Amino acid sequence: MAATLTLQLLTPGALDAQATGTIRGRVVETGSMRPISDAQVSVEGTMLGALTNA
Repeated sequence: MAATLTLQLLTPGALDAQATGTIRGRVVETGSMRPISDAQVSVEGTMLGALTNA
């Protein structure tokens, strides 16, 4: 119990810093504007990424 309480007291700022959200958009070819399937998209400066499913 004491270890859990200590951890919670020491990390409230870290918990507040974790924001959640959604990024939406389209990955398309220049000119034709056709969707590109299986394009890798990442958020710069993070370890977050995904593949498109056009």
